[in-house]
Amino acid sequence: MKQESGDGSQETGERPNPQPAVPGGELKTRSQIVEERLRRMKEEPPAPAATEPPPAAAAPAPPPESDAMQALRDRLAYALADYDNLQKRISRERADLRQGIVVHLARDLLPVLDGFDRALGSVPPGEEGLAEGMRRVQAQLRRAVESHGIQAIEASGASAGEPGGAPFDPALHESVAQEVRAGVEPGRVLEVIERGYRIGDIVLRPAKVRVSAKEV
Repeated sequence: MKQESGDGSQETGERPNPQPAVPGGELKTRSQIVEERLRRMKEEPPAPAATEPPPAAAAPAPPPESDAMQALRDRLAYALADYDNLQKRISRERADLRQGIVVHLARDLLPVLDGFDRALGSVPPGEEGLAEGMRRVQAQLRRAVESHGIQAIEASGASAGEPGGAPFDPALHESVAQEVRAGVEPGRVLEVIERGYRIGDIVLRPAKVRVSAKEV
């Protein structure tokens, strides 16, 4: 026979599920527990949802440029242009000054070069050593003047590579003699009597030449 417990319950061999206690000592039913949990879930604030970062705000448009700022920019541009023009002018003036000095020096040296030409033409026979020394000094002097842009005006037939010589050019040549020569048309340089020199487009001295003439 099964024995009853002192409180009137039968022993079944299983332990009853404990129920949470409520104030006043009463036990909560399963439905009450579920309702309480649902109420707590409603009362709790929801977790913040992950949100995308707001798009970057567009850069504000620059304020309109004032008239004073525009005037300042114009003045700066004019000043830079004036400075650039000043540099170019100074560069041209320096080049002109240098060329003027070279021209002045060259005109003083030309008679010295002419003196070497005449001296070499008058060296007596048997004085080859003297002539060789003079030619070396003359060559050094010519290299010095050529290093400054001074060039001889070549007009003879041999240097010009034309029959009878180069055409006579009054801008480069000075006719000091004329000669009728068979087979050579008039107005050709037959011989350079005295060298002429130039620096670029500047003629320091025209070459003195003998020119072919028309037969009369």
